[in-house]
This record gives sequence, C-alpha cells and structure tokens, in this order.
Amino acid sequence: MRKGMFLCFWLIFFAMHAENTTVVLCATSEMGQQVVETISERKKEILCLGRNEESLNQLKEKYDCNILQIDLKDLKSLEKIELYFQKQNKKADGLVLITPRPSLNRRIFYSEKEWQEMFEICFLRPLEVIHLMLPYFDYNSQIVILSGLTSVQAMPEYLAYGVLRKMWLAQAKSFATQLGEYHIGVNTVSPGVVKTKSHLKNWKKEAEKLNIPLKEYLNDLEKTYPSNKLVTPLDVAEAIDFFLQGKANITGQNLVVDGGKSNIY
Repeated sequence: MRKGMFLCFWLIFFAMHAENTTVVLCATSEMGQQVVETISERKKEILCLGRNEESLNQLKEKYDCNILQIDLKDLKSLEKIELYFQKQNKKADGLVLITPRPSLNRRIFYSEKEWQEMFEICFLRPLEVIHLMLPYFDYNSQIVILSGLTSVQAMPEYLAYGVLRKMWLAQAKSFATQLGEYHIGVNTVSPGVVKTKSHLKNWKKEAEKLNIPLKEYLNDLEKTYPSNKLVTPLDVAEAIDFFLQGKANITGQNLVVDGGKSNIY
C-alpha cells in the first residue's frame, strides 16, 4: 500500500515538474535556426516545426531538440502538432511564430489568387498553429510573433509584406486581451533589415556596382544607423527570447529591433 502511494506521489510530482516545451515554427529558416540556438542556451526543451526533413534532422543533431515535419500548404499536416502533445503528454510554455515571406516586389496590385495564397500561407495557417496548441499551453506561457518593420513603417519594396505584418500586430493585440485570462502573453517582434545571407548577397551586388569592397560598403551602411551597427539574426533572437521568458508583465506589445533606423514615435 505504501509503495503504491509512494509511486503515485512521484508520478504526480514528475507530471507537475515535467519540463515544458517551447515550439518554433519555420525553425529551419535562417532566423528560426538562430532562435533555436538562442533558446537552447537556456537548456530548454524545444520542438522545431519545419518543412525540410534534412534541415530538421540537422537541427536535432546540433541542438538535441525534438522535430516535427509539417507543411503550411497542407492543412492536414498541422494535425501532427496536436497529436504530438497528446502522445507526449506535454505542455507548452512558449511558441515562436515565424511565418513564410510573401512575394517581395514593388507592384501596386496583386491578383485575387495571389492575395488568397499569401493570406492563407502567411496568416491563416500560422493562426491555425496557435489554435491547435491553445489547449496545451501551460500557466504563464508566451506567444511571440515575428512581424517586421513594415508593420509600422511603409517600405515600397515590401508592399504586400507590410499588409500581412500589420495584420499580425492587430491579431496579437486581440490575442493579448482574449488570452490574458489564461495567463498567456502575446507580443510581436518587428525587425528592420537584418544581416542575413540573402541581404548580404544583395549588398555584395551593390558593392560591386560601386566598385568597392563589401566590407567598406557595410561600414558605410552601418554609419546610417543610430546604433552604428547592422541588425543581426542574434539581435532579433534575443528580443524574442526576452519575451519568451515572461519575466516582465508585458503583453500586446510590438518591439521594433532596427538599430534605431526608423523614425517611429
């Protein structure tokens, strides 16, 4: 009898103290990988969601994280998230929502089909991830949505991007109010131009046009920032991780990470 009670006690104790999981959507993207690396430094249990199986396996090997292959184009595949938490008997304490990037160009109008595709993949399907995870969030969980500077400042080269990013700001505000009673915080992080591999390629082309070394081009570019340095993926990841830790009573806010480049009051 005593052994049974003792075992029952430890099972309850273990369930109460089992480590919660932080989920990262689009974890195989360059920003996603940096977020995973930053979170892993706190020895957190992480579930990486992504489309590319090979990239997911590389994350698992490098950071000892759990992985789940999903495709935002396939609504049925998102059900794997719910099944994972049911089978593992896990709770989540954080969700980093990194959404795919829509088409980037200076066109004024897009066809109805193009808008539907962007809206579905960049907004509705990531929204469904939150919907599916909602029953599995623990007390004081945090949702962090990666938005962008275009959510607060118009940029001609990112027209459609700005519309979708602004939608996420509005959605985060609504969620902060609606989910507050469940002690779930919801915030957005809006980076400016980030020193990613894709931007470095573009900057290299610009440097070549000016017939100057890339290093010189980047040095000149940095001088246009009040912080005197470019924004890196690590800068953005650390801002996301700040919200994930839920140390301050902050919800429904948008944190711009752009080295002071924008003029926003």
